[in-house]
Formats: sequence, C-alpha cells, structure tokens
Amino acid sequence: RWQAPVSGAFNVAGNWDPSTIPGADDATVFDLVGSYGVTIDQPRSVASATVHASQLDLLGSPLALLGSPSLLVGEGATLSLFNAVTAGNVRIGDVAGARSTVRVHPGASLLASRTTHVGDAAAGTLEVAGGAATVGTLLLGGPEDLGGPAVTIGSARAAGGFPRAPVDPGEGSGPLLKVDGQGNARGTFTATHATLGPGGLGEAVIAGGALATMTGEGMSAQQA
Repeated sequence: RWQAPVSGAFNVAGNWDPSTIPGADDATVFDLVGSYGVTIDQPRSVASATVHASQLDLLGSPLALLGSPSLLVGEGATLSLFNAVTAGNVRIGDVAGARSTVRVHPGASLLASRTTHVGDAAAGTLEVAGGAATVGTLLLGGPEDLGGPAVTIGSARAAGGFPRAPVDPGEGSGPLLKVDGQGNARGTFTATHATLGPGGLGEAVIAGGALATMTGEGMSAQQA
C-alpha cells in the first residue's frame, strides 16, 4: 500500500507499507485522498493495482498487472497514465461512489487483454486523451445487454451489432462511446467486442482527431 499521499519513486521501499518494493505476486493499493505521482524506475510487474479516492499519476517505465482483476479504479479516483500499462481485466467504477476515471495521456498506453468494464457499480469514464487504449471486450454501463443505446463516434454512427436508437451526448443518457474530433490531442482506441448496457453509467471518450475501431462481434466505426 502506498503509504502517504505524496509523490515518490516506486523503487523506494519506504514509500510502501509494509516497507518493501512490490513484486509480481503483490497486490498494490493507492487509496489515500490527495493528488500525487508514482514514478516507475524500470519495467515492473505486480499482481494488481487498486486506485480508490486518489488522484494518481503513473509515470516512467511500463507497469504490467498480472492478476485478475488487474486494475480497479473507484470511489471517485482519477488514474492518469503517462506510461505504458498492461492488464487483464479492468474495472472503472468498481464500487459505489462518485464517478471514477482512467485517462490515457499522449505517449501513454493501456493494453487490457480481457474485459474492461467502464461504469460498473458506479459511474466510470475511460478517456483516451492523445494516448492509445486497446481492450479485448469493452463493457459500458449496466449488464451485458444489447438493449442499450447505440454508439456515437463524432457525427458518425456505429455499424452493426447494436440498436439504432440515437444517443444525445448533451443529455448524458445511457452508456456512450464518443470520439471527439475537435481537439488537438490525437487518440486511438481499439476493442475486439463492445457491449452497451442500459445502466447509463459508462463513458469512453477519445479526444482529438481520433480513431476508434471495433472488430469481430462488436462493430467498426471511425472518424479520422
């Protein structure tokens, strides 16, 4: 567990409680209220990372999360990635509380090989702000139910797989995957399958002149 809401280096044992540098079998926890950054000195592997209530920046070298679930973000936390993170299952909004966010900044990446659930027990946002996010299965909002609203990518409509009921981004009603082509930061997002539930809690935002692709059982749509 990160022992104080102040910035520091991953490889300093005194920054952790207990005072030891986490390894591949360890579950790491960042749950202290405050804004701080953790700099990773070299490629590291841990079992999982739980980010609750913190405004956390991950910087430096790549971090591999080997367990399942790999990454849990909740209780109003914001996790900002400035490095490369690989994971299996990701849950954003994993416990009841305020909206939680994972933000992928320019030059950073999130590779989640299994399921990424955005808006689970609470509202969640996955924002790709100039970086890159690749997930296996994307779940937005409520249960795995194709009765939810369609995906909106800029002014384009998603093709295949989902009902064609319109989604108004201004109203915030229903789960939403939105690609905003008006900004300066470019982002990319790729999913092999996407399901929108009716819960209205999940949102994935790809900022800038962006590209979003979904293949296989999901859909394909893009705005360049």
